[in-house]
Amino acid sequence: ADIAVDLLGRDIRFCHSLFNFKWAGIGQAVKWHQDIPFYPHTNYAVLSISTFIEDVGFEQGPVRVVPGSHREQIYSHYTEGGDWAACMRERDLIDLQVERSRALMGPAGTLTVHSARLVHASDPNRSNKGRPILVNVYTAADALPYSNLAQRSTNTGTIVRGAPATYARMDPESCPLPPDFSKGFSVENATFSEASLDDG
Repeated sequence: ADIAVDLLGRDIRFCHSLFNFKWAGIGQAVKWHQDIPFYPHTNYAVLSISTFIEDVGFEQGPVRVVPGSHREQIYSHYTEGGDWAACMRERDLIDLQVERSRALMGPAGTLTVHSARLVHASDPNRSNKGRPILVNVYTAADALPYSNLAQRSTNTGTIVRGAPATYARMDPESCPLPPDFSKGFSVENATFSEASLDDG
């Protein structure tokens, strides 16, 4: 949370936390996406801070990021037909030149930080070692969710540094809404394209 203070300001809210396991030999690829379309907020002061529980090398399918893409637009994560795909459209990836992406690797204990606007993906885990990463998502206290969060806990919304906001700060750039995740994030609770189902 101290890192979030350094980047977002003194008043920090906890959003959610998860363990991201990419299992040895079977951990699948994750397609190019931004996080913010999964959980829109009133502004974009939203960060994911990840801790490598074990060493992460190239063969384990590290997260790949497109430098500077957090300054680009918020992209649609729906198919042309209007189905939720949970990933970006191919034409947008061409414009972004995702081939210039960088892999986030390092020894156990490494921390990575990325904006919820950053375009990122990951390759399959082709190694015989798992890739466990702890992800904590923090927001500025005045960044408030305006859709049902796909992931939440009893601590979601807790102020972990500073004080609660008295006003929500509204960013003028709008964000596409995700499907209704009020019953959680699952295939049954959202319309997915067939392509996204194939990739898990």
